[in-house]
Amino acid sequence: MVARLIEQKVLINYVSEHDLPAMLTKNQWGLMEKLVSLLEPFEQMTRNISTADASLADIIPVVTTLTVTLEHHEMTQGCRL
Repeated sequence: MVARLIEQKVLINYVSEHDLPAMLTKNQWGLMEKLVSLLEPFEQMTRNISTADASLADIIPVVTTLTVTLEHHEMTQGCRL
């Protein structure tokens, strides 16, 4: 827990230096959860196609998958393209 707090030190310092509220609202937490859910497939696909053995043939399924993911999020999560 202490190690994670140290990782967040930059964010904590930024909040205190810029007079921002220390707590996020329920709506802000919800938006962040939606954002993480939306971006997780991008991270995974980026890792998949960034390997040494990835080829151009790997890209088309990735683009298709990400397009479907974006459409799904737009319909179910309210995240628009």
